Amino acid sequence: MLRQGKVERTLDVKEKSLPAYLEYVQTLYNYLVSFFDRALPLTDIHQKIKEEEEKFEAAWAAGEVEGWETEGKKAAPVGEGIWCPFCKLSPTPRLWPS
Repeated sequence: MLRQGKVERTLDVKEKSLPAYLEYVQTLYNYLVSFFDRALPLTDIHQKIKEEEEKFEAAWAAGEVEGWETEGKKAAPVGEGIWCPFCKLSPTPRLWPS
């Protein structure tokens, strides 16, 4: 990936569900909270975290968290043309009769 200039890749839901990923995210979260507690002692970081968690819970309940959409709730394609309702792709014109 680095040879192609890419330094990141998107994880799929299967990879995000692994225990190792959960441990990584929890460790990162704890480190960042500790860092901001030390770096910004006059800021109530725990109140800001609570506000963001409430926003996230609302978005999660609505199924709007990017990368975690259910199959039926993925964004519909936009643009002109005829769209396949099952695969959400615009087929080539020769596949659709006029």
